[in-house]
Amino acid sequence: MVDSLTKQAQKIGLDILRETISVCDRNNIPYYLVGGTLIGAVRHKGFIPWDDDIDIAIPIDRMEDFARCAEKEFPQHLYVDVAFAENEKRKFQILPDATRIYNSKYSMIDQSNLKLDAYIDVLAIVAMPNNPFLRQFHYWNLVFRKAMTRITKPEIIGTGHWLNTKGIRKKIISLALKINFGKIFSYEKQIKKLENSVRKYSLEDCNYAMDYPGCYGKKEILPSSYFGEGVKGQFEDLEATLPSRYHECLTNIYGDYMALPPEEKRQGSHFVEIIEN
Repeated sequence: MVDSLTKQAQKIGLDILRETISVCDRNNIPYYLVGGTLIGAVRHKGFIPWDDDIDIAIPIDRMEDFARCAEKEFPQHLYVDVAFAENEKRKFQILPDATRIYNSKYSMIDQSNLKLDAYIDVLAIVAMPNNPFLRQFHYWNLVFRKAMTRITKPEIIGTGHWLNTKGIRKKIISLALKINFGKIFSYEKQIKKLENSVRKYSLEDCNYAMDYPGCYGKKEILPSSYFGEGVKGQFEDLEATLPSRYHECLTNIYGDYMALPPEEKRQGSHFVEIIEN
């Protein structure tokens, strides 16, 4: 049974995705459905019934093109907010987390009690070096750099959610809330270092890539050929682009992705309230 909140969030997200695909197609900007959205497209031809999240990925070297085109072509209520930019003039960067496309007609309160305009995530496909040793080093460098942006400004990631989890992330956020790392390390400098790291290698020169920020760790480091030119697939009433070798992508990250999880793990909406502005 899908609750009404999840259905409403799905409809809002689908409308954002529709406009996003239109901009990408008109401007020859490559994109791919990824994560749970890709599982939904393959397994359900649309949303995973109990999920309201939408994730797409765009090569990092086309992210600025996308942001500029979207700014010109989106309807007035949609906007691209790149990586928690705090000033009124939004910068074309993709850090420290996914770029987001927002719908200002709706606000959503998430499980961390953050109130945000309704959105979908746009992950950046970043290059990973061919050399196995350098690839491992670069991955852990990205993890470290991302962590530094979090501890110098923990409030931007919704601390309530992380404090309700287990493991190292909860400990890091708890420590960051007790110690004002922002006074010790400049948040702006940490952002710049992270940006330099994600742009260090070229997608043209590397045979491996990953979706940044990569929620599934090293499992998301994949041969670039898995993305390829892409293939068309159905997502609800839309025709969307999937990675060329989507089966290998999903198997590498999730294993048997066609098997439904136990009912107790079929979690509902990411949000606790949706407000029409």
